[in-house]
Amino acid sequence: MAKTGELLKAKDIIILDGGLGTELEFRGYDLSQDPLWSAGLVQRDPGALAAIHRSYLEAGADVITAATYQGSIGPMTEQLFAELVRIAVSTRDKFVQDHQAEIEFVGAPKRLGESLDSPTGDDVNDNINAPRRQQRKWPLVAVGMGPYGAYLGKGQEYTGDYGEVSKSTLIKFHRRKLEALAAEGIEPELLLFETIPNSLELAAIADLLQQQNQKQKQPTKVWLALSVRFDKNATPNGHNQVFLADGTSLTSAESSAASNSNSSLEPQFRALAPYISAIGVNCCPLDKVELALTELGAIFSQSSMSALSPTPPLLIAYPNSGEVYSGETKTWSLPTTQNNSKEGLGTGNAATCPNSATCNTNEANAEEDCGWDLAGNSQAWIRKGARIIGGCCRTRPADIAKLRKTIGDRLD
Repeated sequence: MAKTGELLKAKDIIILDGGLGTELEFRGYDLSQDPLWSAGLVQRDPGALAAIHRSYLEAGADVITAATYQGSIGPMTEQLFAELVRIAVSTRDKFVQDHQAEIEFVGAPKRLGESLDSPTGDDVNDNINAPRRQQRKWPLVAVGMGPYGAYLGKGQEYTGDYGEVSKSTLIKFHRRKLEALAAEGIEPELLLFETIPNSLELAAIADLLQQQNQKQKQPTKVWLALSVRFDKNATPNGHNQVFLADGTSLTSAESSAASNSNSSLEPQFRALAPYISAIGVNCCPLDKVELALTELGAIFSQSSMSALSPTPPLLIAYPNSGEVYSGETKTWSLPTTQNNSKEGLGTGNAATCPNSATCNTNEANAEEDCGWDLAGNSQAWIRKGARIIGGCCRTRPADIAKLRKTIGDRLD
């Protein structure tokens, strides 16, 4: 499995891709009736998945995520789940091949799965005779390990409301994905557990990773992104305002008013510490990211955590457009206050507005009124220690291109 540190040798910041399922919807695909969401296109239109992966690579993403988020074994076969990863890998390889004349790609990791009839990074560079105009790190492919809530299909990844489910069920849910990849001969370059909203699921992931590492000589290191909520009734100094989506406190026995739980995530974080190389948040409003990074950075810099993992995990952030998802209607809409003003969309002028389909502003004045700016807000996250930044639902390739341009001075 590729190590994040190898990618960071040439970069101070790692840039992720943006939304995939929502980008398909922007391009005219109706996924609302497909329980597999974007993963369902693996048979119907795999080229559409490849086209979006390619768009993000062209925009400057260092990591693209396979369309495995809502794929699960049972609703889909092991072979199809693995094929989603192969689509992303072959797209990455074709991108490298097409740009070999003007870009030197360095640091190619071990290959995924079977040969895909494209050369490795080293082979590409050995065959280049023309002067290279720039150098770029070999892009990685992440396997998106979506939560049990995505499988439930009613937006539970944003609430953490799993009903009566056992830890063993959650372990099995995630283990079957890893077993599917192994059965198909795929060694992931990167595992990304994302939009995790439930404290029991975090405990299950910790147990699974412990079990996996007992079987391996080299420890598996993963990235972990949480689905969080922000409690306006928490303490005024900002402490304990960030909660997991199910209402569990990140740091103390205080809990969100929306949860009956009095527990915290400290036991889960301690169990996860040896196995994660990055932790952060995804699919939340961008103006809440800084607070979440502050909380997580403080937690994992504690001496008690250092004893479990000498190298603190990197901080990761890839928010959504600020819109709210309805699991019932399968649609996104802007949150509003009582006076109908936009809420949670950050500050700054946006070059592109991913909310354009629902935003009250039109294209002509979106920059002035919308205020959604992934690239502009990223500077504050970097100051808080974020090293891995991208976008989630309803962010688009143009947003990733602007992000790369904005922080490009730190990349080369």
